[in-house]
Amino acid sequence: AVNMLGHLFMLAEFFLVFMAIVRTGIAEPTRLLYRELAQREELFRGMVENARDILFQYKLFPKLELMYISPVVEEITGYPPEDYYRDPTKPFRREHRLKDWVPGMELNYPGDRVIRTYPITRRDGETVWLQVSMAIVRDEEGREVMAAGIARDVTESVRSVEQLRLAQHKLLLLGSLTDHDLRNHITTAAGYMGLATRTSDEGKRADFLNKGLKSLNDMGRLL
Repeated sequence: AVNMLGHLFMLAEFFLVFMAIVRTGIAEPTRLLYRELAQREELFRGMVENARDILFQYKLFPKLELMYISPVVEEITGYPPEDYYRDPTKPFRREHRLKDWVPGMELNYPGDRVIRTYPITRRDGETVWLQVSMAIVRDEEGREVMAAGIARDVTESVRSVEQLRLAQHKLLLLGSLTDHDLRNHITTAAGYMGLATRTSDEGKRADFLNKGLKSLNDMGRLL
């Protein structure tokens, strides 16, 4: 009986050691691994959802389906994410190729990557310019199965470029007009000087010189 009891205690001891090994070597690392993954997922989600750019992911095959779009899309476009999930083509209503894309049709992007800037209309009717960087993922059969990318609001940059081009146009126009007026004054002054040198009438010579001088003064004021 004593030997049996000793064997039972030994068996119990082996069992407890085994459970400790299982818990320490398998269960605890697994729990720590899942906790670390959850923390990383939370960190990644926080970075994505607080980014100022729109991050999106589309499934292209077997049908066009929006898998994810970041919440900042509502701030930039005025439409909540739910509207985009219901209508996957909403961000691409004007110039983007996904606007008319259907499964089985190639997008034909060079290297399956594209960066394009184009306007969309906000919910309030205002025009917003987006710079979209997108990559296409293909399966083993070469079919386009996924598209992922980033859309950045570059409206202010586009407006700055437009204002710069307008200012440049105005400067060119002003330069052209100034050049034309200066040439007229130079031609007029030279003409009166030529008349003054060819006439023997002192009265006329003085009149020609005064008119030539006036033209030169006008040119100075123009400059």
